[in-house]
Amino acid sequence: MNHQIVILPAREQVAAVLRRAILSGEYRPNELLTLDSVAEICGVSRTPVREAFQILAMEGLLELRPNRGAMVKDVSEDFINDHYDVRILMEGEACVRAIRHPEQWDTIRQAITLGQQACSRQDVEAFNKANNDFHMAIWQASGSEKLKSFLGQLWNGLSLDSYISENEYISVVQKEHEAISQAIFTADKEAARLAMRHHLEHSQENLLRQLALHKRQQTPQEP
Repeated sequence: MNHQIVILPAREQVAAVLRRAILSGEYRPNELLTLDSVAEICGVSRTPVREAFQILAMEGLLELRPNRGAMVKDVSEDFINDHYDVRILMEGEACVRAIRHPEQWDTIRQAITLGQQACSRQDVEAFNKANNDFHMAIWQASGSEKLKSFLGQLWNGLSLDSYISENEYISVVQKEHEAISQAIFTADKEAARLAMRHHLEHSQENLLRQLALHKRQQTPQEP
């Protein structure tokens, strides 16, 4: 049976792109983001960008500037750690709840297959989509609209590992996805929670490394 993969609304897709860039330090503190520049980068109209700015302002990542866009706020390690602590709790619970809905497992299997195909082609862009599909298939299978909504507001996509190549990284992530899905399909609640925790902690470590690297690059060097 073919089940529809969850697709985030445009505002949350834009928010996810910006969230990942801010958390990794790609955007500098006090950098001004405009509606037009972000709309062009993301290939959307100004409306979802404006809504994404409001979402990220509520999270404490942006400060809204009337008629000027939004300013990037400084991100600390504590902020990232808190972000992932919440994601680990909620995505672990989504895995457990997905075990109760085997009729929804086909979407998880589809995402695993897409990930395997992307890895075999060494197609990082396709794998990024498969990664999104995998997580959102689990949210959908949880059967909780509230949980799915909260997780959509925390989504920051694939966080590449700076220590290995992109192709090596997507292979590692795919294996983590397969471990999570196997735990779900065998109805092992504890293994599902632990596999998701391991997966997200890996992403958390990558973001912390990226943030530290960007902060070092932004620090003025002594003459």
